[in-house]
Amino acid sequence: MRPVTSTLTIRATTILSLGLSLWLVGCGKNTGHNVPTLTGASVKRSVNSAQIDAGHTIYMQHCAVCHGPGAQGAPNWQRRRPDGGLPPPPLNGSGHAWHHDRLTLKYQIRFGSNPNQGNMPAFNGKLSNADIEAVIAYFQSLWPDEIYAKWYDAHGSALPSR
Repeated sequence: MRPVTSTLTIRATTILSLGLSLWLVGCGKNTGHNVPTLTGASVKRSVNSAQIDAGHTIYMQHCAVCHGPGAQGAPNWQRRRPDGGLPPPPLNGSGHAWHHDRLTLKYQIRFGSNPNQGNMPAFNGKLSNADIEAVIAYFQSLWPDEIYAKWYDAHGSALPSR
């Protein structure tokens, strides 16, 4: 005869495993959720887990050294350095990246920053268009819905340009 605690432990473990499995299946789908925008529209927030995972890997390899592992940016990122440039800003929605349209974000990653603005290196030739789209998808996935809605309202499209 089994002890009661053992049976309860097995049942609890089974229930937790089943719940976790269902949650993971849902996370792997290419689904998003609706975000109400400030203009009253509702936009389906694109969530492509494979693209976001790829973007996270690329981000950690090429971007985290300056923008931080959590995309939090450099301390005092709004204060100019002695050379006049700005430190790397946050990309997690707490900075100003959401003020830029997709084309500007792609351009900045591809060609880097102007010397008087910062030290962002150019990734042209290092990252493909798909890589750049993945990095943008990754850091936009970090944005709170309110920030994503502001970005969508300002720039009119949540979909990647092709």
